[in-house]
Order: sequence, then C-alpha cells, then structure tokens
Amino acid sequence: MASYFRNFDVLMAALVLMSHNAHAQQGAIPVAANTTHATFTTGARESIWTLQDRLNSGLFYYPDMPIGVIHMRDDQGYLFFAPGTGKNETAQPNGVYVSLGSLDQFAPGNTGPNGPEPSMELGRLQPAPDGNYDRDYAGGGPTYVLNAPEHDLRGVVSAKSPILLQLYHGEYHPNAPSGQPFYGVSALAVSYDYGDSFTKIGEILSPHATLEEVTQLNMSVTADGSLVEADENGYPVEGAYADPNNVYIYSVFSDRAVPNSPSGFSVARDRKSDFISAVLNKKAPVFKKYYSTNATTRPASPSDFFTQPGIGGNSTFIYSLAPNYIAAPQVHYNRALHKFILVYAQNQDSVWISTADNLFNWSPGQLLYMADTANPPIKVFYASAVGAGRDPSFLGRRFYVYFVAGQVPPNGNVWSGPNGTLMREEVTIPRQYLKASPSDDDR
Repeated sequence: MASYFRNFDVLMAALVLMSHNAHAQQGAIPVAANTTHATFTTGARESIWTLQDRLNSGLFYYPDMPIGVIHMRDDQGYLFFAPGTGKNETAQPNGVYVSLGSLDQFAPGNTGPNGPEPSMELGRLQPAPDGNYDRDYAGGGPTYVLNAPEHDLRGVVSAKSPILLQLYHGEYHPNAPSGQPFYGVSALAVSYDYGDSFTKIGEILSPHATLEEVTQLNMSVTADGSLVEADENGYPVEGAYADPNNVYIYSVFSDRAVPNSPSGFSVARDRKSDFISAVLNKKAPVFKKYYSTNATTRPASPSDFFTQPGIGGNSTFIYSLAPNYIAAPQVHYNRALHKFILVYAQNQDSVWISTADNLFNWSPGQLLYMADTANPPIKVFYASAVGAGRDPSFLGRRFYVYFVAGQVPPNGNVWSGPNGTLMREEVTIPRQYLKASPSDDDR
C-alpha cells in the first residue's frame, strides 16, 4: 500500500543527520512569501468515514492516497476516486475504488456480488502498457474531466466531456511479497464510462532516485502529485481566455535525489496541446522536470530550465522544508484569491496550506490541523483540497480539506489500527484577502 509511515522513522533520523546540501537537489528554491498571502480560518473537524463506516461499506484500505472528486452532470451527485482494497483482498484487490454521494457523505458506487469492485487494478492483474512500475500497487486519486472542446482540466461532467483522466500512484516492490521497500511513480489512466473502468496509458514521472538505490538502501521513494494548468511562467490561466500555445499542464510532485535525501516538491510540465494529443491517442504525455543547478531564486524565464526527463530525471525543489518530511502535494487554482493553493501532510502529524501567484514561489505554510501527540500518537496522511462549489477542481472562498488520521499499531498501518478515519475541515478565506467577488460556485 502507499502509506508512507512505513519508512518514516528511519527516514527522519537520516534526514536530521544530513546537511542540507548532501545529496539534495541543487539550487533548491527557498519557500518565499508572496507579496500578500491569505490567512485561512478553519471550521470544526468532521469524521466522514470511520473504521466502522468502511467495514459496513465493504472496504478496508480506503482512501489510501489523496482523493479525486468529480461533480456529475445534472446535479446527480459527486464521484470520489481513491485507492483501496475491500475486506476480502482476493475478491477485492488493491486498485481504484469509486464512491458516489455528496461532499458530506458517500458510499461505494461500483458494487458486485462480493461487494465494492475496483475500477482499476494493480499491475499483476491489469498490466500497464509500458512497464511493470505498478506491478504491486496501482491507485488513483486526482481525477479530471477533459472538458471538450477546449479539453481544459475541470471537475464537472457534461454531455460533451465523457473522458475522465486520472493521475495514479504505481508501486514496484523489489522484495515482493514484502511491501518494503517500494518504488513509487506517477502514471495516467482514462475512463470513458464515468469511472466504472479505467484504461492505463502510461508512466509520466518517477523519482530521480533509482530502483537499485531503493533496493540497496531499503528505503522507499515516490513521485506523487497532482495536475494543474498554467502559462509558460507558471501563472494561472482561465480556459478560453488563454493563448492555447502558451498553456501547459504542470505536475507539482514529490521527488528525491536518492532515497535518504531530504523530501521536497518539484515541478514538471508538458505543453497542453501535446498533452491532450497524447491522452486522446491513449499514449503517455512526455513531461520535463524543472532543474536549475545554481539558481537560488526563480529565474526570469523558467521555461529554459525544463530540461530533465520526467522519468528518472533530476529536479530542483520549488518547496522544501528540510529536515521536515512532506508528501503528496495537491495543487488547485483558487478563483477568489487568483492564486494557486497547495495542501500537503508534514511529518505525518499535520496538514498545511500554502499559496502562490505562480507555481515557483510559495508562501510560508499555514497549519490547518495538528494531530494529538498523546501516546499512542495519531498520524496524518493524504491531504486533499476539494471545492465546495459546483466544480470541485476550483477552490473558492470556502472549500474543504480531507485527510486521513488515526493510530498506527506496531508493524501495522493506519487502516489496521483502531480508529483510522477520513476527516474533513472546512477552510474559509477572510473577505479582506479576496481578489474577486465570490460567485455562487465559489461560496
């Protein structure tokens, strides 16, 4: 499974002992404050899926990565996508499971005689077309509607946009059947039946660390993230108002130079026209990673630095908080702020949020949730931001952050613990920070 707590204690010990430049991505851009950045307020925490809820629904590991959310047409509810397994892993193997409902409550939406059925399975059961990188785990969360005819990445299904695109996490376990260590990548899959089934189209990103290093050091690495549209300099675009030749599909993702180097977030991209052409032809788009060997601030023309291959290439961090451990970045555009918003889990005990005018310069993080540090402590994973308006891919003045929290027993995981729960907090932007009057969709 994709729960990163498995190597966490060993990894943190290694990071604390390392200097900031030993094996780290060179030229890491420091976290920098925007000219102005919002201070968010949070509401009461809510339990969405408790252990008993999961068992009643026939699921066990769920959701085992950040979730993806799509609004069905004609207000028929929301689809939720996340990795997981059922209570019977033989009949309900690891893969992507779809749920249906409202933002407040949802339940498995694709069921058979044995209970919930996966829409996509791990590579041993559903091989990828270009390798065995997901042989032991294949689970997607971030899911986007290709909104025809412009093929913008959106979160609302319409009659003209039957294609769903999912960014999924694939794992290869070199010591299988042991899950330790694991080598994690990002790959893409498409659905033409509203998520009932997904077709894998290929790998797009892998860590700079190699599978051989993972095996030798017995420490896991991943390249997980999300997709977002921006112009050539990383600034937001607004669909039909943008020059199609100046729009790129970016991924903000986790990367590692070697398995025991500091964690951080990097960025890669592909020109939107090339990206869409590849997806429509069921091929993996070709991403390039951003890499600058000497830059200490964002260069005037970042386009000159997308030089490294998405699969295996080196990268420069755009967000790094060493020696803190950060994972699974999720980026969305916020129309009320005219900024990007990043949410992530830190040190497996907290959820944080940051904003940016462009994808290269981020504000200092603001704490949204800190877990109970009692013994045994609560651990935190898989933060996901979801818009509260009609299109969940856009965040407005009010939105939700979902995350998983619970105790982790010795030699276990948050799902085998006594209280692993999908939680939610409402996040609100105070009016003095708004750059635009919120519409009905952005309330």
